[in-house]
Amino acid sequence: MSSVAFASISSPCVQICTLDAAGVACLGCGRSIDEISRWTILTSAEKLEILARIFEQRSASLPTLSEGTDQS
Repeated sequence: MSSVAFASISSPCVQICTLDAAGVACLGCGRSIDEISRWTILTSAEKLEILARIFEQRSASLPTLSEGTDQS
């Protein structure tokens, strides 16, 4: 693979670099320390897998429409 393929997927870093209470994942971007440190050498497929996992985790934690509305 060319180096262009590796650089084409931007880091999801949002400059909120704080670990969760378990010290496992960054609260800002959702990546593990290992994923953050290896980001520049990961393949595009690996980066997309990480981004998909982060998206799924964040989507699962969002309230549903019925949870976010007042039913009274």
